[in-house]
Amino acid sequence: MLEFWQNGKKIEVNAIYGKGKVGQMVIYGQRCDWGANPNPTIAPLSQYPCPSVFTIVEKKEGNLDGYYILSDSKGNRIKIEYFYSSSGASVLYDAQEWLTWNDMREKEKFSRKQRKIEQLEGHVELLKDILIKQGARIVTEAQAEDLGLK
Repeated sequence: MLEFWQNGKKIEVNAIYGKGKVGQMVIYGQRCDWGANPNPTIAPLSQYPCPSVFTIVEKKEGNLDGYYILSDSKGNRIKIEYFYSSSGASVLYDAQEWLTWNDMREKEKFSRKQRKIEQLEGHVELLKDILIKQGARIVTEAQAEDLGLK
């Protein structure tokens, strides 16, 4: 499950499992450890980069809910069976939901980075103030060059 916060509410994005529909665009959007030598018959998604986009072209109903035939961007068809926890439907997400989650994740990463930059700038200013109070002289590289300092 993927999650993010929007307008103060926690939004959960769940894998499609057996809820996919024919014609639905899905994204293989959560990295898996396929092992050193993944078997493409058992884990066909291991042959694709993450994220990758697919269209559900067929859904088999019955005992194996979550058994899909997917088409990739080149028209290749792959069969996803839900025998193994990471072999298929557990790492496929509705494309629109995943894109919304990814957008919010990227915004949060940027926001965290900006907060860290602001925090570090505050530390630099504090250190400058401390050094000046201790009698140090703070100069720019250009000023140091003009003064003949190295």
